[in-house]
Amino acid sequence: MATVTRRKKTQTIFSGMVSGQFTAIFSAVIVALIISSLFYVNYTYQEVSREYSRMSENFAMRLQDQLEKPVQLLRMLDSALILENADQADYAKIGAMMDRINQTNRFFENIEVIDLDGEILSTFPQYDYLVRFDRSGEDFFRKSARWTTTHWSDLEVSEITQHPSLRVTIRSKNVMLSGTLKVDFIDEYCETFLAENENLGNIELMDRYGVYLFSTDPRKVEEHRVDSLFSLIDGGRDDHEFTGITYLDDQWQLVSSAHVVGSGWHITIKTPVVNAFRDALLILGGFSFFILLTIVVFGIIARNNAFIFSNHVNVLIGHTRSVSEGNYASVPEISKYSEFQELTRNFNRMLESIQTRDSQLQTIAFQDELTSLYNRNYLFSRLIPGLIAQPEAKFALMIIDIDNFNIINDTIGHEAGDGLLASISRRMVEYLPSDVHVLRLGGDEFALVVPLTEENTMDRIKSTLNRIQGTPFSCNLRDIFITMSIGVSYYPEQGDNLYTLMKNADIAMHHAKRNGRGNVKIFDQLMSEGVDRKLHVEQYLRTALENQEFHLVYQPQYAIDGKSLRGFEALLRWTHPVLGNVGPAEFIPLAEDAQLIVYIEAWVLNEASRAIKDINTMWKSNFIMAVNISPVEFLDLKFLHIVKEVCATTGFRPEWLELEITENVPMGMHDSVLAQIHSLKDIGVKISMDDFGTGYSSLSYLSRFPIDLLKIDRSFISGVDQSSEKQAMVKTIIALVNQLGIQSLAEGVETEGERSVLAAMSCDFVQGYLYSRPLELEKILPLIRTFKQNDDYSKEIL
Repeated sequence: MATVTRRKKTQTIFSGMVSGQFTAIFSAVIVALIISSLFYVNYTYQEVSREYSRMSENFAMRLQDQLEKPVQLLRMLDSALILENADQADYAKIGAMMDRINQTNRFFENIEVIDLDGEILSTFPQYDYLVRFDRSGEDFFRKSARWTTTHWSDLEVSEITQHPSLRVTIRSKNVMLSGTLKVDFIDEYCETFLAENENLGNIELMDRYGVYLFSTDPRKVEEHRVDSLFSLIDGGRDDHEFTGITYLDDQWQLVSSAHVVGSGWHITIKTPVVNAFRDALLILGGFSFFILLTIVVFGIIARNNAFIFSNHVNVLIGHTRSVSEGNYASVPEISKYSEFQELTRNFNRMLESIQTRDSQLQTIAFQDELTSLYNRNYLFSRLIPGLIAQPEAKFALMIIDIDNFNIINDTIGHEAGDGLLASISRRMVEYLPSDVHVLRLGGDEFALVVPLTEENTMDRIKSTLNRIQGTPFSCNLRDIFITMSIGVSYYPEQGDNLYTLMKNADIAMHHAKRNGRGNVKIFDQLMSEGVDRKLHVEQYLRTALENQEFHLVYQPQYAIDGKSLRGFEALLRWTHPVLGNVGPAEFIPLAEDAQLIVYIEAWVLNEASRAIKDINTMWKSNFIMAVNISPVEFLDLKFLHIVKEVCATTGFRPEWLELEITENVPMGMHDSVLAQIHSLKDIGVKISMDDFGTGYSSLSYLSRFPIDLLKIDRSFISGVDQSSEKQAMVKTIIALVNQLGIQSLAEGVETEGERSVLAAMSCDFVQGYLYSRPLELEKILPLIRTFKQNDDYSKEIL
């Protein structure tokens, strides 16, 4: 079912491809036909509208001529009255003449001679009961009195025949002549015009108020209806003409209206649109049929073409799917259709090219370029998934990190470092069993995947790794010893998937590094909990400064005899509402990794400076405040500016500040460190080297860097009174710094025995629990009171 659906979809797509060009041409033709049709419709509408407008105007003019005939009779009568003098006229003689004329044309029912006061003087024919009848109150008389030309009345009922009639009135010199017309002559004329033009539809005649005088629907006249179109043609205007299509009597009609000059009437021709545009609709129907027929024919042709060619496309799609699944043996046959022959040949050439490139890409994707070992991609996508898929598989994943490789790289150079990594990989492959998979993860990290068998025990693998790192490597004519920190996780006990195994092995490897390097750690759950705590600590650390969770304590530094104070060391403490007290050894490395240390130490520097400024101002003293500075901040180009800004903000003297740097700072950065020290000393700041003896620096560094104080690490001081080896080392260090003019301070002095030995070696200062633990600021003031500071000693310190 899915295959059929795909084939139908392919056929549909290919149909569009095959007919695309034809569709463009066909669409252009269709658009041209549609545009032509629109132009034709517009042209036809204009022509038909003009034709109907001419017909309505012609009808209005002919009706106007027809209406002029009874007016001419009235004018003839007016001339006779003038000749006879209306006051003395022989109305009988004139009446006889009008009777003869009226009998010939049969327009009027009667004609009245009315004086200017509205009184009827005479009628033709003679109706005695109308003589002396007063017309002054009637509408036609009032309007005729204001007019100087002919006036046609609205439709009214004849007083003589009681039939609908019209009254036409002209103004003479001293009288008015008003004739009552039979409406029949208008009906006869309109019916005659309608008979001459069979396709017109309806002809309607309205007075100035829209009341029907004639209509093909007699009810409209009989019921005195008002035309619904009257509002469109504006009955208040006598000269308005209208031609257009509107919706009347439940259908769309072409309406043409014209004014009958001199009467205030309007003639309207109403024809259904279907009748008015019959010829145009027939032509448009032909166009539409042609377009529809063309679409159907073209669709059939396109569908047949698509059906023919889509089968060949489906064949190529099937081969493409096989290739995408890695089956390169699927080669299509050359088609008999010329359109597909070249396509098939190109497909086969492409298939050969893909095979070659796929092989090359697999080599690049899965092989490390430097060592030719398999890499992380191979471990993740091929090796581990393949082993896990085997039933009852058991193996160990070992992550190996070369200890201090960055230092080795800085010492021997990156090119030699790459050579060392290649040598390590070759030795691993050579020493380890053949079924152990050796991979390079990147940088100085390697991985071993060890199938656990009776021959491949973990003890045997550890022993082999010890032999690998126990023999020096030769690089640039020098022997280099390495150590490896190794983390191990077992499948399936310590992870049933690749990511869990990698995470646990990496955690174990970092534990191995923290426990002295050069050893192997097997993962256990406690290590994972330690990682979880590290994540929590780092998360809370990001808001500790904002939430004011940090505070400082100050540990006094004494002269070796304990009788005077040199100053204090500011120590950072963190109390978190959830974690409680977190030690600096735990959160300082995390702050450095998270790049928060700069902000934290800036706060420490500012707080410590304010504290020593307040103390020295209160006691008029010159105590020193020592502040630890991380290598990251110390080597920052902005650090000197920060120190100057703190001095200006807090108002303390730079000579009261001592910055403690560790001996690891100078490694590889001699020139930068030296320039920074000189810049700080130029403004009066003192520099001390902290934790001396725990890092990798040489004693020769002491002669190069102009430090003021050397702090000997507590690992050398603890038990120095009981160890001759420690005494020898400490004595040598103190003697050397004394020769260089550098003062010495012993950290972590806890017993009188340790202090006595240090005094005998001429150590200058001590710091430790023997004299005082770190104190809150408010507890320092009572401590100072117990001492009488010696002015000469203060000068010596400064």
